Amino acid sequence: MAEAAEAALLEVGVPIWVPVGSGAGADDVWRGGIVVGFEEGPNSALIVELEGPRAERVVVPLRPSPPPDSPTSRRGASQPGSPTKARQRSPSPERALPTYLRRNAELLTAEGTAAARDLALLSLLHEPELLHALQARFQVGIVYTFTGPMLLAVNPFQNLPELYSYARLREFVDLPFGEPAPEPHVYGVARDAYQGVWRAGSSQTVLVSGESGAGKTETTKFVMRFLALAGAGGAEDSMSSCERRVLESIPLLEALGNAKTLRNDNSSRFGKYTELQFGRAGAQAAEGGPRLVGAKTHCYLLEKVRVVGAAPGERSFHIFYQLLAAARRLGQSPVDGAESLGSLVEDALRATAGRTTADFGFLSKGSATDLSGHDEAADFAATLAAMRCFSIQEQEIADILSVLLATLLLGNVAFTAPVGNSEGAEAVGDALKEVSALLGVEAAALEATLCRRSMKVRDGGAAQRTISQTRTTNQATDGRDALARHLYGSLFAFAVARVNDVLGVGGSVSGAGASAGEALPFVGVLDIFGFEFFEHNSFEQLCINFTNELLQQYFNEVIFEHEAALYARECVQWNPEDFPDNKAVVELLSGASDGRRKRVSGIGGLGGGQTAELSGILPMLDEECNVTGGTHETWCRKLAVKYGMNRLFQEVLIRRNHFVVRHFAGPVEYASDEFLAKNKDELSPDVLECMRESSKAFVRLRFQEHGRTFGAQTAAATGRVTRAKAYSVSSEFQQQLTDLMAGIRKTSPHFVRCIKPNPQSLPRKFHRRSVVEQLRYQGVLEAIWVSRAGYPVRQWHREAVLDFRCIAPKGQKLKRRLEVEVGRGGFAEAARLLFDAIVEAYPALPAGGVQVGTTMLFLKREASDVLALAVRQTRASAAVVVQSCWRGVGCRRRFAAAKRAALKLQALARALAARRVVSAMRRERAATRLQATERGRVSRAARRRALWAAAVMQRLVRARATRRGFLRSLEAIVTMQRWYRRSVRRIRILRRGRAALALQRRCRGVLGRRRAREQQLARLRLDEACRRLLHRWRYRILRRVRRRHAAAALAARP
Repeated sequence: MAEAAEAALLEVGVPIWVPVGSGAGADDVWRGGIVVGFEEGPNSALIVELEGPRAERVVVPLRPSPPPDSPTSRRGASQPGSPTKARQRSPSPERALPTYLRRNAELLTAEGTAAARDLALLSLLHEPELLHALQARFQVGIVYTFTGPMLLAVNPFQNLPELYSYARLREFVDLPFGEPAPEPHVYGVARDAYQGVWRAGSSQTVLVSGESGAGKTETTKFVMRFLALAGAGGAEDSMSSCERRVLESIPLLEALGNAKTLRNDNSSRFGKYTELQFGRAGAQAAEGGPRLVGAKTHCYLLEKVRVVGAAPGERSFHIFYQLLAAARRLGQSPVDGAESLGSLVEDALRATAGRTTADFGFLSKGSATDLSGHDEAADFAATLAAMRCFSIQEQEIADILSVLLATLLLGNVAFTAPVGNSEGAEAVGDALKEVSALLGVEAAALEATLCRRSMKVRDGGAAQRTISQTRTTNQATDGRDALARHLYGSLFAFAVARVNDVLGVGGSVSGAGASAGEALPFVGVLDIFGFEFFEHNSFEQLCINFTNELLQQYFNEVIFEHEAALYARECVQWNPEDFPDNKAVVELLSGASDGRRKRVSGIGGLGGGQTAELSGILPMLDEECNVTGGTHETWCRKLAVKYGMNRLFQEVLIRRNHFVVRHFAGPVEYASDEFLAKNKDELSPDVLECMRESSKAFVRLRFQEHGRTFGAQTAAATGRVTRAKAYSVSSEFQQQLTDLMAGIRKTSPHFVRCIKPNPQSLPRKFHRRSVVEQLRYQGVLEAIWVSRAGYPVRQWHREAVLDFRCIAPKGQKLKRRLEVEVGRGGFAEAARLLFDAIVEAYPALPAGGVQVGTTMLFLKREASDVLALAVRQTRASAAVVVQSCWRGVGCRRRFAAAKRAALKLQALARALAARRVVSAMRRERAATRLQATERGRVSRAARRRALWAAAVMQRLVRARATRRGFLRSLEAIVTMQRWYRRSVRRIRILRRGRAALALQRRCRGVLGRRRAREQQLARLRLDEACRRLLHRWRYRILRRVRRRHAAAALAARP
C-alpha cells in the first residue's frame, strides 16, 4: 500500500534524480531523468528515461534496500544506557540512500540555477539539487553560493582579478547599512561580520573549513584583507600600521606553517584562529566604521612530524626551502624591491651555502623539492621583511636561521652500535658537531643526551642516586627526531608569540581576563583543517576529525537556532526532538558529557592511579600513556571491551589493532600503532637540561619556555631537571578546543565552506563524485538535513494557495472567501482558510503536519505526500471529465469535416471528366504538328550529310599530295645527316690518336724522372749508412786504445 501511494505521488513526465551506482558514469553520482512509466506487482518500480549523452531507460524501485553496513546489523544497536531519543540519532552516512528524489522546477533551466543565490529558499533541497546547482553555477563562472547561513566557495583554480579586485572590494565596503549584498561573495561574509562589530558592537567569528587545496588559506586572506581595509574606507594608502602588520603576518606564518602536499602547493599544516580587534565605533564615528587596532593568533596542532620527513610527492615546511634558495642566491644581485639581508643574516646564510635538499636527510625523504611558479628566494625576502616588521632583531633572525639549519642537520646525524655493545648507540659522522656548534652546546654532551638516559633511583633509604642507561640506535634516532620536532615547534611558537606581542592590545584580544566593559569587539577568523581520511589514518587524523566533530556540533546548534528563530517568526509550533545532532560521536571521542572522571589516587608517580568508569577514546588513550608498560594493543582491547556494543565504534577483526569510528561524515578506520608515542610526544629531561646550558641565549630562552609549557620538574636547590611532568598532546589539544569553542560560542558565527572541484586542481573542471564527498564530510548535507528535519517542505503563501486550492472542500462560502482574499492579495488569510479546511477534510494528515506561518506554509514529509496524493487524484478525476468533453468535441469536428470532404469529392469528379475530353482534343492537334515538324527535320538532315561528304573527299585529296612532298624532303634530309656524321667521326678518330701519343710521352717522362730521384736518394742513404758505420768503428777502436793506455798507466804506477 505504501508503494502504491508512493507511485501515486508521481506521474509520467515528472523530473526526478536517480543515483548512479558503479560502472560507466559512476562519477556522476546522480543523473536527472523523466518518469515515462510504472511497473506494477509485488516490487513496484518506476521506468525512468535518463538525460544526458548516454540516454537510456532504467527501472528504479520505489523503496531502497537497507544499507549493508547498517549498525543495526551488528552485535547491538547501542550500548546499555545510551540515549535513544531523536536527538541522539546517528548521522547521515548511516541513512539509506533513496532510490530517487524529486527535482526543483526552479533549477531546471540554466537561468534559474544562476539566479538561485540562496539554495535554502528552495522548496526541495537535497544532495542532487545542491550538487547540480553548484556545478551549473561553476560552469558559468559563479563560484559562490549561499545555503542558509553558510557560504559555499568552489575553488576556480585560476586567477580571477575582477572577482577580487580593488573595485569589487570597494563595492562591498560602500554598501549602505542594511542593504543586502549584490551577490554571494566572501567579501559579503566579511562585510556582515564587520557590520556586526560596527552596528551591534558584538564579536563575530568567520569559520573557514574545507579539505586541503579547497582554498581555505586564500579565503582567509580575502577576509582579513577586507577587514583590514574596511575601517580605512577601502583605501590602502589610508591603512594604519596595525592594519598593515596584520597583513604582513600572513607570509610569516605561511612560511613557517605551510607546506606542499599532494593536494595543495600551499597547505596550512596547523589550525589558526586569528582574532582581529576593532576599536569602539562611537570613538570613530566621525571617521566612519571602527578601525583595526590589534590582533591575536591562536595556533592548534602544528604538524611537527613533517619536519623529520614528508610523504613521497610532498615537501616539508616552506621556510627550509626558502632558506636554501636564499643561500644559493647569496652574493648575487638582490631581488627587486627586497631589503638588504644584513651582515648577521648573511653570516647565517653562508653556513647553508652550497647545500641542496639532497644534502639533508629530512628533506630528501620527500620527492618534491621545487614549488612551481614561486621564486623562493623572493619568498624568503618577504618572510625576512615580515620578521623585521614584527620587531624581530637581526641577532634573533640569525639565531632563527641557525636553529633551522641545526634542525635540518639533525637529520644527517646517524647512530651505530659500539663494538661489543649491540644494545648501545654512538653518533657517527661530523653532522653532530655542526649541530652542536649551531645550538651552542658541547658535542659530547649532546651525544650523551641522545645515546644515554639518566634516571634517579632510591638507594635503600631516602637517598637518591643517578644511574645512566644506554639507548639502542632506534631509541637514539627517535630522540633525535623528537629534538628536531621540538626545536621547530619552539621556533613556530616564538614567531606566533612575537606577532601577538606586536599586534596585541593590552592582553588577550578575546577579552579573557578582562571585564566585559574593557573588552573590545573582534572578528575571529578560523582557518582549520577539514575532515581527513586516508588509506592509513593515525593520531593526527583522529584529532583533526574530533575538531570537525565539535565544529559540526556547533554548526548544528547554529542551524537549530536558525530554524527555531524561523519557526518563532512564523508562529509555528515545532518539536525540538525532531532535530538530530552528533553528540554521541563527540562523547565517544571525548568522554561523558558531564565531564566527571573519578580518579583513585595510588602510591607512586605516574601510572599509580586507577580510573573508575573512564570513558572516551582520547581519555582512555591518556590513561594508557600513564600506565607503566601500556601499549597500543592493550588500549585497543580496552576500547573493544568498552565500546564493543556501541553503534559508532567497531573493531576491525581482519586487521589487528585497527578500529573504526563512525563520524558524521562517514566511517574512518584508524591504525593505533603510533597513537601512544604521538600522544606522549616525549622530550627527555636530559635533552632539556642540555639545551638550557646552551651558550646561545636564544636557544636557552626557547627551552625555558618549552619547559614551562610541558611542566618539566626541576630541583629547587640546583635548578636541574629531575623529571618531566605527565603530558599528552590529546589533553592539551582538547583543552585548546574547549577554550576555542567557548570563545566562538560567545560570538556571532559566519560559515564559509571551501570546496575543491576536482582532485587534479585543474581550472574549469567539475568532478561530481569528489565534490559530493566533500559536501558529505564537511557537514553541508548534514546541515541541510538538520535544517529540514522539522518541516522540510516550505512554500510561500501564494504558491501554496495556487497549488492546493484544487483540493479545497466543496462549498460556495469557502470558494467565495478564497476568491475575495486572492483577488485583494491577502494570500496569508487565504492560506489559513484553505488549509484549515483541508486539515478537517483529510483525516489521513498527521497531527501537526501542516503549519501555516505568517509568510510561509510548512509541511512535514508525510503531510506533503498526502497532499500531493490528493492533488494527483483530484487532477486525475478532473482529467477524465476534460477528456470526455474533448472526445465529444473531436467527434463533432470529424463529422463536419467528413461532410465537407464529400462535397469536395463530387466537384472534383466532374472536373476530372471535363479535363479528360479537353485533353484528347489537345493530343490530336499536337500529333499533326509533330508529323510536319518531323518531315522537315529529316530533309534538312539529308542535305547536311551530302555537304559533309563532299568536304571530306576534298580534304583527303589535299592531304595525300602534302604527304608525298613531305616524304621526299625527309629522304633528302636523312642523306645529308649520314654524310655529316661520317665526316665528324673521321675527324674525331684522328684527333684521339694524336692526343694518345702526347699523353704517352708525358707519362714516360714523369716515370723516368721519378725513378732517377729514387735512385739518387738510395745512393745518398747508402753513403750516409757507410759514414755512420765508419764513425762507429773508429769510436770503438778509439775506446779500445784508451782502455789499453789506461791499463798500462795503472800497471806502471808503483
